[in-house]
Amino acid sequence: MNRSTVFVGNIAYDVTENELRQHFERFGRVNNFRFVLDKATGKPRGFGFCEYQTEQEAIMAIENLNNMEVHGRHIKVDSADGTANGTGAGPKGGRLQKNVDKAMEELGMIEVYDVIANMKEFIQKDYNGAKAVITQYPVLVPALLRATELLHSLNPSMNSGSHSMPGL
Repeated sequence: MNRSTVFVGNIAYDVTENELRQHFERFGRVNNFRFVLDKATGKPRGFGFCEYQTEQEAIMAIENLNNMEVHGRHIKVDSADGTANGTGAGPKGGRLQKNVDKAMEELGMIEVYDVIANMKEFIQKDYNGAKAVITQYPVLVPALLRATELLHSLNPSMNSGSHSMPGL
């Protein structure tokens, strides 16, 4: 197994591969999703594997889907290569936050500003649509928070309520 493959355990027997695949596709491009079947009966054994295109997508799935309830059971999502995932629970812990920080810091300040300004405009024009996007892609929350932190570090006067950047 490679680092872009995650183990999925404690799967309820009435869940379909397609149902789980939809949850996992929220965090990246899924190359392959498969249940492990019992050789004798052909029935699912309660675990499987999801292969992403990148390790970062796999890490985001681990961070966001581990312990998620599906059909009354909390699925276990972890690295398939046997290494500890080294993550904390939810978007504030572990590698996800480091990846978000790195991605946001690689953007120029104008791009960071555009991210925040565009999201603000989206929320103002279509609150329910923006809410649906954030619900579907929860990794956006730490990214938007990090973008806001970067803008505040650039212009500390934003913390006092006097915004010198238009629209924020």
